[in-house]
Amino acid sequence: MLAFTGPGNSAAVAQGNPCLVVPSEYLPGTPPVASGITRCATWPVGPLRAGVQCWGPSGEKIQCCGHGLLSCAALWQQQWGEPGVLVAGAQEVPCNVEQGINWLAFPTLATEPLDVPGWAEDTLGLRPQRAAIAGPDDGYLILEATAGAFLQEANPPGDALATHTRRALILTCRTANSSSGEDIRYRYFAPQYGSAEDIATGSAMRVLAPYWNARGQGPELSALQCSAEGGWLYSHLEGGITWIGGHVAQDSCKETA
Repeated sequence: MLAFTGPGNSAAVAQGNPCLVVPSEYLPGTPPVASGITRCATWPVGPLRAGVQCWGPSGEKIQCCGHGLLSCAALWQQQWGEPGVLVAGAQEVPCNVEQGINWLAFPTLATEPLDVPGWAEDTLGLRPQRAAIAGPDDGYLILEATAGAFLQEANPPGDALATHTRRALILTCRTANSSSGEDIRYRYFAPQYGSAEDIATGSAMRVLAPYWNARGQGPELSALQCSAEGGWLYSHLEGGITWIGGHVAQDSCKETA
């Protein structure tokens, strides 16, 4: 078991997002049985290269699973001892580890500002100040709240979100006077795709890094995901690449039939 978690001094607010990583010799022919947590199969495909396929807690295949890729990267980095590449479908994702943080590299996604949707305040019970989109029609909707907003008070949108958009929803704000050191906070909702609210979402950081850079926050971020369990993530922009980072804690376990 690999748990995508927070730094040691933040364990009280960042328990992390568990992921069961199953090493294999090749891609499994059938998906795993739904087990209530993310499961990722990973297998060697060449020198310093490994394939990855992830399934969500309900057994659905995940297109881009940030915390699953970070967990697989941690496993392979232990074996390789140097940077490598994860292959997830058509994506090739460079990975490395520096000072205990595992990092993944993705092409930077452009974000496009738009008017705050009229349904947002009624659905969330919190009034966003700005909005943006990233990716295709089933990509991401970013809603920015006022600096220092208590995001935990926002209502999860639930099934109502699908009546307004096909996009996953990222609710975010700058941090005001944080004692724990994060630059931003966020929550992530994708009930249309089986995730009423995710615990710690690496793919969301891929979106937030260029968004907040354009908002003047700078090319490097530390972020606290305000789910009930909590998760710490990091990012930095380098040319046209967005690096996403996180701590990964390992716990061995055996599967039962």
